[in-house]
Amino acid sequence: MSCAWDIHPNQPSPNTAFGTPPQRYMAITCDESTDGSGRAAMAAEWFGMLYHGLDVTHLDALSHMAWDGTFYNRVPAAP
Repeated sequence: MSCAWDIHPNQPSPNTAFGTPPQRYMAITCDESTDGSGRAAMAAEWFGMLYHGLDVTHLDALSHMAWDGTFYNRVPAAP
């Protein structure tokens, strides 16, 4: 039994962080020849999403959290 939530690319969700839905784009379609002969073809896609919000779960490293302008181990948050 999976505990995964369905991901719906290019569709907004009220749980999506910062109002940005997952993005999915076809980078290469099978209509394009990859070797110039017109015979060989492949498909490739790009998928991207923000990992903060209720749609996706993950663990953040301590170095990703700031408090009073300082990251973990007294590293300044400002460049």
